[in-house]
Amino acid sequence: MALKDKPNEELFRLYDDDLVLRLNNEKNLRDTRNRLSEFQELLGGAPPTVEAAKAYLIRYANHAPRTRYRYTQMIGAFMKWYGQPLTDVKVKIPRDLPAYIDDEDIEKLLDVVDKKRSHMDTVERDRLL
Repeated sequence: MALKDKPNEELFRLYDDDLVLRLNNEKNLRDTRNRLSEFQELLGGAPPTVEAAKAYLIRYANHAPRTRYRYTQMIGAFMKWYGQPLTDVKVKIPRDLPAYIDDEDIEKLLDVVDKKRSHMDTVERDRLL
């Protein structure tokens, strides 16, 4: 029996079994299960479609880019497994710059490194790092 012919309850259970094998992190597994459960509720008894997946993801349009990216990855992986990949949904994550460090904080750090006592010649190396 093809995936498209299975009822949603069985379909999501089969995918959950696959998730358990692939995801080792408990938090990621729990979050993915929560998102898929919400998606299953949205579907009701209707089969999953790309349009339904987009309708689910649009709920999170006002969330942070990283959250939207994670949710899109979760639903996208399910849809790919199902055989209807989300090829036209892309979420870009803006690149973050490192936080600015004041010059006086850098000087304090270098002072601590200079005062470090060690039997090894690591002070100069530590200053360069």
